[in-house]
Amino acid sequence: MEKGRDHVRKVRPDRVAVEMDKDELKRAAQAPLYDFNFKKDEIPEPLANLKNIYYAPPDPGCRNMKKEVGVLTAILGPEEIIVDDDSEKVLTLNPSGVLESAVTSFIPFSDIIRYVSGASAHEKKLARAYFRGQARRSYLRGWSTDRRCDIPRPMIKPKRTTKTS
Repeated sequence: MEKGRDHVRKVRPDRVAVEMDKDELKRAAQAPLYDFNFKKDEIPEPLANLKNIYYAPPDPGCRNMKKEVGVLTAILGPEEIIVDDDSEKVLTLNPSGVLESAVTSFIPFSDIIRYVSGASAHEKKLARAYFRGQARRSYLRGWSTDRRCDIPRPMIKPKRTTKTS
């Protein structure tokens, strides 16, 4: 019986953090506009033009690779390597998902509406573009390591328990 209690104590977080980003909350409140495809996130130009991610840079010098990685990082956000760290357990709650669900719950057949309006297809296209950008950045990091270029490495962060509602 004691063993079960010890297990429960192990999964309890040391502290709870609530992350509220203005942009995420604004996006959640405007979710119906995105569902009807009245409003959509545009694909950034460098990602829209990125068809083949595995090509050598036109000028494979360190300066050009560093510049291209910088452009991709500005669009995609910083890279993070998550490592296990049991020293501190943090439960992070993000309420924007709850807000978005509440705002869109009154729309009947929202999946069909998203399909017919083209919002679903656009969202998939956007996700593919961001994935290609991340893969390109990783490829350039490998290329630059092989050429012994000094490109800043990704930030190492401890693993956190995240719950999105």
